[in-house]
Amino acid sequence: MLHRIGAKLNHLDLYRLNGLDEIQDLGLDEYFLNNEVCAIEWAQKGSVILPADNLLINIDYLSEEKRKISFHPTGQCHDELVVGLINKLKIDKEVKWNFL
Repeated sequence: MLHRIGAKLNHLDLYRLNGLDEIQDLGLDEYFLNNEVCAIEWAQKGSVILPADNLLINIDYLSEEKRKISFHPTGQCHDELVVGLINKLKIDKEVKWNFL
């Protein structure tokens, strides 16, 4: 299911959490039950509780002026979302993106 405009956005940061027990104790999995959008920093710490259908976005530091953004979708919904995004960015001449 693609998320609609107006969907609730939750920002979660797992950086300071130490282990899966701490993450499970917080009940973060409840955020995934309501079809809300969750942006999770350090998501790899809680990868076992992520929904099977998700979109991992990595932002790598290349230099002071450059970042590499990579998309790793799982599930048909997010595959289609990424394809649509890439197609949109290729059409929009004002956006300056480099896809590596």
